[in-house]
Amino acid sequence: MTRTIVNLTLPLITHVIDQVLQTYPHHPHQKAFANYDRKESLIAYVMTRVSSCYISVEEQEKQQIMNSNPLQHCQGELTDIELIIHQGIGKIMNEYSKPLSEEVMEEVMEEISTSLSPSHWFG
Repeated sequence: MTRTIVNLTLPLITHVIDQVLQTYPHHPHQKAFANYDRKESLIAYVMTRVSSCYISVEEQEKQQIMNSNPLQHCQGELTDIELIIHQGIGKIMNEYSKPLSEEVMEEVMEEISTSLSPSHWFG
């Protein structure tokens, strides 16, 4: 039988990031991290600051492990991971504050221009 090494940390971090982001307001935090690059930056930020958890499993067990609840495998570091996620969110929000402001302004201007189009004036 072939064994393979499975990284349990990445799915755990992704899962916890999604949970933590739900505690933040939709705008600007959840909206900012809906952007793929920003979320990947947050994942990388956290991954570089926590120790990884790996297991060796039979190849046929790999999918079952990957589909299981990631929180059951690395429970001990959950509080530390959440703290690092909050730090990462703050850092990345500061880094992207100007681009985020520009995105928000573009959306507001688009909403204003849409609401002012002549089709709305004449019903």
